[in-house]
Amino acid sequence: GPGQRLLAPVTNRGDTIGVLELFLDVVSEEVLAQVEEAAHALAYIIVTDRRFTDLYHWGNRTTPVSLAAEIQRQLLPSAPSCEAAEFALAGALVPA
Repeated sequence: GPGQRLLAPVTNRGDTIGVLELFLDVVSEEVLAQVEEAAHALAYIIVTDRRFTDLYHWGNRTTPVSLAAEIQRQLLPSAPSCEAAEFALAGALVPA
């Protein structure tokens, strides 16, 4: 098979950006620490690069939207999230 599936939250200062999904043959405490560090670094890269490209914005889209829907989406707050040492919680806004 493809190995063990490992999911790591990609967050930056409490803002949820996404999830890093990996399939690994060996998952140890050391590997978990490295993946956590990589996910954190990925968050900084995405936050920095978002200023220079719309690639991440378009990657989040699953269906085309009208101009009116796009304007409404831009007026909505970003997805609510909360991150602490004990847990990470995130929500998503889905326009009607």
